[in-house]
Amino acid sequence: MYVMKNTSIILILVSLLFLTSCGVNMGVVMPMGDGVYTLTGNGRSGYVPLGSIRKKVYKEADTYAKEKETTFEVIAVNEVKAGFAIWPQVDLTFRLVNESVKVADPNNTNSKTTIKAVSASGKTTTKQIISKKDNSKKDDEKYDRLLKLGKLKEAGLLTDEEFQKEKKKILNDE
Repeated sequence: MYVMKNTSIILILVSLLFLTSCGVNMGVVMPMGDGVYTLTGNGRSGYVPLGSIRKKVYKEADTYAKEKETTFEVIAVNEVKAGFAIWPQVDLTFRLVNESVKVADPNNTNSKTTIKAVSASGKTTTKQIISKKDNSKKDDEKYDRLLKLGKLKEAGLLTDEEFQKEKKKILNDE
């Protein structure tokens, strides 16, 4: 009888250990429109802590953002605690944010981009980004073309008139 009680206690402890380590079921990243996404993680039992689920959901959202070469910005988090016949759950609503956008002087711009995003509660946010012109490559190309043109003139392959005409074209080419 003593052995039977110990066996029952051990069986109960092993069962509890198994239930608490069951892990997290991850959903897939679902696009909601306007650059907003949602991701859900559920505990595989009622004994999985919300913190473990939250950590896994955030990690999955970060992995998704890195695959898209961006980062994610949290819009909303909904957590459901375990209850009678309810497994713990974390719903994450987020948007992808491009960190590589250069903000510049409005007088030296290529474009203005307005980004609108809608949260799960229906709140709309608007952000305007001014993209800077990147003239460094273009300037390098102009310089290289001018050097080649000068070498052609030095070699006697171009007349002074042809040189001036081509130089003017290069310098006026924006």
